[in-house]
Amino acid sequence: WDAGSGTVLLDLFPADFGSPVSAVAWSPDGTRFVTFSTDQVGQVWDAATGEKLLSFTGLSSADLAMWSPSGDRILAAGLGGVATVWDASSGNQVFAHNIGTMGLASWSPDGRLIAINDFDGNLKIYPAWQTLDELIAYAKECCLVRKLTPEERAQFGLPPR
Repeated sequence: WDAGSGTVLLDLFPADFGSPVSAVAWSPDGTRFVTFSTDQVGQVWDAATGEKLLSFTGLSSADLAMWSPSGDRILAAGLGGVATVWDASSGNQVFAHNIGTMGLASWSPDGRLIAINDFDGNLKIYPAWQTLDELIAYAKECCLVRKLTPEERAQFGLPPR
């Protein structure tokens, strides 16, 4: 909607999304936007045409959506207590952090960290691994002293073994 002229540029309704929208965010270059709806589905849209480009699932709720500074990843977080990141081209889940009660989140300017505060005023900063190989290398260097359980592998978006 153009506030000056009152013109609606795109007119999308819950039927277009599957359920009412709970979070939305523009890509850094403004050519796309992502929506998360109450049916736990994320969708990437072409901002000029309204064409759906991508659809993905895997979150418990989304009250906040945010693109990485480079526009290649999408963060969603919500009152369900999980912050999840997806690849913006494929829709594949990159990783998820169980964060408890979420307040707000923000990407670092270089896209390598995510800062998340909770309703108690606590702040946590999480690494935002760029690739699966980077996550595996980090785990080997810092803290991997045993094989990960299937649940831990799923939490970090690692393939089952």
